[in-house]
Amino acid sequence: MQSTRNRATAGLRIGNRAVMLVLAISGLSFLACGNGGGAAGKEDASAADAGLSDANAEDGNVADAAAGDAGLPDAGDAGEDATIPEVPLKTQLLGATSSDGLAWTRLERPVVEEGASPGAMFDGQNIRLYFMRASPPTVSGLYVRISADGAQWQETPVAVNGLPDGYLPQDPAVVLLENGKYRMYYYEYPFGSGEPLLLPGLFTIASALSDDGLTFQREPGAAFQKEKTMDPSVIRMGDVWRMFTSFSQDPDWKTAVSVSNDGLTFTFESYLAIDCWVNSVIAVPGGCRMYCNDGEWFKAQTIPDIFSAFSSDGTSWVADPGVRVQGGGSMAAVKAGDTYWMFYAVPVFSDTDGGVGPVCSPPCGSGRVCCGMGPCAGTCVPDCRVAGTECPPDVPNCDAGSGLCLP
Repeated sequence: MQSTRNRATAGLRIGNRAVMLVLAISGLSFLACGNGGGAAGKEDASAADAGLSDANAEDGNVADAAAGDAGLPDAGDAGEDATIPEVPLKTQLLGATSSDGLAWTRLERPVVEEGASPGAMFDGQNIRLYFMRASPPTVSGLYVRISADGAQWQETPVAVNGLPDGYLPQDPAVVLLENGKYRMYYYEYPFGSGEPLLLPGLFTIASALSDDGLTFQREPGAAFQKEKTMDPSVIRMGDVWRMFTSFSQDPDWKTAVSVSNDGLTFTFESYLAIDCWVNSVIAVPGGCRMYCNDGEWFKAQTIPDIFSAFSSDGTSWVADPGVRVQGGGSMAAVKAGDTYWMFYAVPVFSDTDGGVGPVCSPPCGSGRVCCGMGPCAGTCVPDCRVAGTECPPDVPNCDAGSGLCLP
């Protein structure tokens, strides 16, 4: 897994503040790993040991994630304290399967034609894929697709009652408790306030309870609060719960770890020594596996890749060699029976971008690089690293890694 340290992980910037165009900020189901156990999500850990072998991490075993057809938003110009207007970003959720959690094969068709922020769990009989869609009819914008085999899906709106006025549940992470109830952890987003990472103050990770996983009631208080943190993933280890959240510290992303004795109130514990935007953690034989993006989405204005790391105890992590999925945004992984499932977001490009997405066709020649987002998506632009090439005033910063001019 590549390190994002010292990279411009927030590729678009306003002054000294990182601007994240959210491809899809993801939630995921909680589970038990390390020294834990219990019925969290009822994931089955009976498959062959995935371990730390790189045998399945070669390029030939990396899932290919081709993007579809709709445009990415342009951040535009803004001042130091400006608020970025909300621009709808159409994404779809693709799927992939694996026998070991390392080598993935992409499904032929999208699982969700329009959706973002996936969170997946297994209820003992069915896979439940929770996701967001910025359209009616639900007030929360939250939906779930349920399937027994991963082929036939039934979609149902999800209701979350008791939300503060003007807030929406984002990054859903639904878990099945031992008493048969469902608990959802989520980032409580102030809808209409613009780019999340420009918001001041503490971000709230809240929880909601449900009898059927379809209608939830917000629980009192906050599960966790910290500035610029989202994407909850909760793991039970023995009698202790740990929550992993993505934390933005310009220009890098960190993984914040918090701990709880009851799964309701979490206290910050530490940062993981892994430079990656963590999206999903699941139980695997011998421990846990973490799936994450490496920040290339922010650095090069392209769809990120999905990497992974392994831990035997849920606290010390070692990066797995290679890439799990090429061209996959925020994701949710789950184990159902003997099969691992992953659902991940990719943008859908419009006809105005030529339908080529972040891949330029034909390839760019010498002195030019491929633009992966905004008005120039899918076109070749001058490489700002070439001597004599100057960036225009509206995008004055030359990124040394990509050769793109950034704001």
